[in-house]
Order: sequence, then C-alpha cells, then structure tokens
Amino acid sequence: MKITIRLFAHFLNCLPSGEGEKESVITLPNGSTIAYLIEKLGLPAEIPKIILINGMHKGLKDQLYDKDIVSIFPPLGGG
Repeated sequence: MKITIRLFAHFLNCLPSGEGEKESVITLPNGSTIAYLIEKLGLPAEIPKIILINGMHKGLKDQLYDKDIVSIFPPLGGG
C-alpha cells in the first residue's frame, strides 16, 4: 500500500531522501501501523508525537490503509 507522509519541524530530517520538501509517498506492507511507520522512518522514540491520519488524531497502534495521509508533528510550544 502507498501512503503520503507529512513531517514537520525537526522531524523533517527523517523524511526519505529524494522526495518533496515536506512530504513523501512511501510503500508499506498491508496491515502496517503508525508504530511501524515511525520505526521505519527512524523518528526518535523518546520525543512525543502528534499524529494525524487523514486529519484525525490517532495513536501508535492505529492501522494504516492505502492512500492514507499521515501527518506527524513534534510537541508544539509557545507562550
């Protein structure tokens, strides 16, 4: 299955090379989860993540499906 990944802030360093500036289309095995995707991308496990699938908040155990759009953000801060 193919999914689109959008990474933000310092997570951009983990975007597969040769792809777009902020997003990439990758192929994953059917039945893959967000946890599998995060491991495959090499995102630091110790940094919390805000995860959206097709604009809806999701967790590490949620399954991915063909043509999903996954957005991953680090924690946001401000004042």
